[in-house]
Amino acid sequence: MGSNTVQHCLVGKYFHSIVDGQVEWQGIVTGMLGEHACLVQLFEWMCGEPNVMRIVPVGKMVDWLFYENFEQMDFSYSRGVARLGGKYRPQND
Repeated sequence: MGSNTVQHCLVGKYFHSIVDGQVEWQGIVTGMLGEHACLVQLFEWMCGEPNVMRIVPVGKMVDWLFYENFEQMDFSYSRGVARLGGKYRPQND
């Protein structure tokens, strides 16, 4: 199993990006650009519709939360690991 096989396992995965312990983006990995970068489709926060696409170095994705499908990602944000008051989102007072 080569490194391309391992990296291509990200394609099709939904995610929440994490920066400084905070959820920043939500989206799906749409493709690999060589061995060191992914093309991701970001989703709007309010309606969940596709927004812009970004190129992200694989090394910056180490702390991201990945999911098999949209429902898992949505659950994580509303009631799971990425929920309000959880480890990745501060609780609003």
